[in-house]
Amino acid sequence: GKGSVDAVYDAGIHDAIMQRRGLTNVSNLVDIKKCFERVNHQRVVDRSAAVDFPLRILAVCLAMYRSARCIVVEQACAGMVVTNNGIGAGCSMATYVLRATLALDLLNFVCEILVTSSRFVYRFSVYVDDLMCQVAARDPRIAGFRAASVTIQLIKLFNDIIRLPLAPDKFQLTASDPVAADTAML
Repeated sequence: GKGSVDAVYDAGIHDAIMQRRGLTNVSNLVDIKKCFERVNHQRVVDRSAAVDFPLRILAVCLAMYRSARCIVVEQACAGMVVTNNGIGAGCSMATYVLRATLALDLLNFVCEILVTSSRFVYRFSVYVDDLMCQVAARDPRIAGFRAASVTIQLIKLFNDIIRLPLAPDKFQLTASDPVAADTAML
């Protein structure tokens, strides 16, 4: 899956492309709180099937995530625990399973935004347990304001519908123009 280095690189490339088009770009990378621990397995199945994620691979992953496990600390072992929530953050498939789980909701979100404000350039990406929201517009103030507005809408979507809360206190904002950055921080 894509990590934080990929996020920084992708944001820089997108920023350069938008600047060549004469647009101001604002990128906001927001952490999904306890992301891998909170993913509901039934939601994983429902959402992954809707986006044609290979269900045989998903079944193997879920069997692993649902298997009984225990915590060992300094040779002391806790009792076995079975859960219907959580995907293994260290699992090589975890980021793919997470993206498949989020894809439909993010696609619907993007479609709603494009209906109401198609004059902006939007880009959304998932990097490990972080969500990148990028907005570009001609006017730096409008780009900053729209980035802030979309981020607030994303926080509401993730908190209320997806049930994977975003951490508004753990975010990284970058902008190609200081006016856009100041506006987005308001």
